[in-house]
Amino acid sequence: MAIAERGSPAALAAGKPNWIANNWGLLAAIAVLIAIMALPTPAGLPIAGQRMLAIFGFAVVVWVTEALD
Repeated sequence: MAIAERGSPAALAAGKPNWIANNWGLLAAIAVLIAIMALPTPAGLPIAGQRMLAIFGFAVVVWVTEALD
């Protein structure tokens, strides 16, 4: 019997987690980054400030979910 490769239908049927299940924290962090960048820039906040807030939100989600070592 051959060992099922990761991501194959046999591996999914066997209950092994796939890439999305393993990296959900990283995907959530990217979603936060995009969401903050898509918001309108508040009055008095430069574009660079909004970008820094987006990066900060990304970093917080990655840290809390421990998506990266």
